[in-house]
This record gives sequence, C-alpha cells and structure tokens, in this order.
Amino acid sequence: ALRFRMTISGLLARRLEKPLPPNATALSHILHVAAAQILFLDIPDSAAVDLAVTHAKSDPRTVRFSGLVNGVLRTLARSKQAEL
Repeated sequence: ALRFRMTISGLLARRLEKPLPPNATALSHILHVAAAQILFLDIPDSAAVDLAVTHAKSDPRTVRFSGLVNGVLRTLARSKQAEL
C-alpha cells in the first residue's frame, strides 16, 4: 500500500464528495488498505470491501463512516480497470 500511496489517495479523493476530516486517520488507513487490496492484490473485491466495512463498524472512531467505506470502495472496485 505504501508504494502506491499517492495513486490510491488520488483515486479515493475522486470518489469523495468532500475530504475526510483531518482527525480521521483510522478511516483513511481502512480505505487505503482496502483500496490496495482491490487494485493491486489477488483478493476478491467483495472480500476486501466486506473486511473494510466490518473493520469500520468495529471501531468506535469509524462506525459512523461504514456506509461511506462501502460506497467508496464498491465504486472503486467497479471502475478499477478504467483507472489503472
């Protein structure tokens, strides 16, 4: 995920209506890891999205963003061939 961090950040930013809150580092990490799994690893998209949403729901800091995690990552998964 670190090698492609800027690429992933740009792809995620294009799918967000407004930037993430500055104190939402846990949310940012969840999105970045899941995006790396979707884009660069041999992991089924649905599994990466499900794991990220489950993680977001289990953390009190990110539970309110679980819908955002789902929407952003599903959109990324649908358009990944066009993006790379």
